[in-house]
Amino acid sequence: LKDAFKSFVEVSLKHGDHIREPNENYPRKNYAITMKTNIMEEIDKFAAKLGLSRSAIIAVGMQSYMKSI
Repeated sequence: LKDAFKSFVEVSLKHGDHIREPNENYPRKNYAITMKTNIMEEIDKFAAKLGLSRSAIIAVGMQSYMKSI
């Protein structure tokens, strides 16, 4: 799943597809999630590499995953 998401984001960026950040035009809620520290650190590194927020990476990843099942 991690490799598939990474590929999805890389291909999207390569093709100039816009990866939408959460914004005021869409209703949103804050959620507290529990995750292993090493996974959160990986998410943060990947997000920083792509210039995206942690929330955007998690949201896009979950949307991609849900579409795949």
